[in-house]
Amino acid sequence: MLNFCDHAAKLERIINVTGLQMASVKKPGDAKVRRTYQYAPSETVVVSCLATTFFSHDISPQAPPKPANAPAR
Repeated sequence: MLNFCDHAAKLERIINVTGLQMASVKKPGDAKVRRTYQYAPSETVVVSCLATTFFSHDISPQAPPKPANAPAR
């Protein structure tokens, strides 16, 4: 969880984390996770959350539309 938060904090975009639920690996159901897997010895928590990210892209200005009866150039 710490690695995830550290990585997310360093990204150049906005990230919202909502619905965060955390539990121990001994009782992963408390985090309301849908699936479980074989946890590594160094793993101590199970986390369920929704991460939403936002981005924008540059939009090139478009030429104004030609009138239907305008002559071609």
